[in-house]
Amino acid sequence: MREFVVAFDAGPASYEIGGALAEPTPLELGVSVASDTVEFATISLNAEQRMLVAALAEPLLRGRTDWQSEIPGNKEIARRLGWTVSKFNRKLDYLCRRLAEQGVDGMQGESGVLATSRRARLVRHMVDRRLVVVTDLDALPAPP
Repeated sequence: MREFVVAFDAGPASYEIGGALAEPTPLELGVSVASDTVEFATISLNAEQRMLVAALAEPLLRGRTDWQSEIPGNKEIARRLGWTVSKFNRKLDYLCRRLAEQGVDGMQGESGVLATSRRARLVRHMVDRRLVVVTDLDALPAPP
């Protein structure tokens, strides 16, 4: 039996559906099957961008169940990385703008949308697409 997971976002919610194949798949039976994989907004990160996202994503990457409420604030991350808050904000805005241009919802400041929601959507997007992984935490300086 083969297990699989389908993960997707619909509006502001993220979903995961798990399943298992009990019978041989068409490929195992020698039947040709066409499939599509949709990957969007997969961007390359430089070292500083990877550290920024890893610092934001640390609670999720460490498996904390209430990770969204534990995302550190901009000042805290800037201090940890040895950056000014304005440098942190510029880099965060740039990443979010790049993702918004590629169709990721919730990346641009909108009326009534909190900055914490934008940061949580960024974290979820980056972790779900494995653009930032647990081993990226090793490059982060220890918290002050």
